[in-house]
Amino acid sequence: MEQVFGVSYPTIKSRLTRIANSLEFIETDPTPSRSEILDRLKRGEINAQDAISQLEALK
Repeated sequence: MEQVFGVSYPTIKSRLTRIANSLEFIETDPTPSRSEILDRLKRGEINAQDAISQLEALK
């Protein structure tokens, strides 16, 4: 990037940091709701023990 833009590494890092700080990030792995956990259990994606653990974590 230094060669492409004709600036130093610290300048590139500073600009990328400024851009990153201005972005709003969203949760990419949100906590599932009670109904989502139960749906996953019903579909067989998780077992009963995993469902219980996840439901207890919601409390």
